Amino acid sequence: YSKKLPKNYIYLPLHFQAEATTIGLGNEYLNQADMIEKIHNKLPKGFKIILKEHPAQNIDNILRSDFFYKRINNLSNVLFTNVNDNTFDLIKGSKIVATITGTAGWEALKFKKPVITFGLAWYNYLNYVHKWSDKTNIKKIANTKFKVDNLKKSLLNLTKKMPDGMDCVEYAEQSDFTSNFLLEKFNYKKEIDIIGKSIKSLITQHK
Repeated sequence: YSKKLPKNYIYLPLHFQAEATTIGLGNEYLNQADMIEKIHNKLPKGFKIILKEHPAQNIDNILRSDFFYKRINNLSNVLFTNVNDNTFDLIKGSKIVATITGTAGWEALKFKKPVITFGLAWYNYLNYVHKWSDKTNIKKIANTKFKVDNLKKSLLNLTKKMPDGMDCVEYAEQSDFTSNFLLEKFNYKKEIDIIGKSIKSLITQHK
């Protein structure tokens, strides 16, 4: 479907399983089919859900059995795109990006797309991120007028609450919003010292 995507769709890249993004952080949505069915049952007229399988999922089917796909195939207006399709293109063409806790939600905000989350994503409290509930209005979210300044304001408020330190090389090698989007070479010793001080400060505050 990558070359003939519908006009109105919700992009939903599936999480790799098993990992912490769903186990622990996914709340009751450990089975991602539950999330897909929830959205499907509230789809506005003319909308579809575009799913993209995780590229690494074929190496481990512990929590993605054949029954998972049979369950999805019973849903109308739910389509799989090619696993190798460019996720950024799929985000840019979407009306909404839905995820449990995935980085696709953060990436969607950079492309001025509203997000629906089902789990404990670190960016849940940013503007234009909507935590799923029975009252979620998909059509209203899709019609959101995105203002970058509003996103920046909520991001600034969130980062003020973050302790200092970078604990993930993958994030550190990207343009980091904490350094005004400048690329910095990751320094293990420097970050270990900073994180240690941050942990000590947190423990002291919560005694």
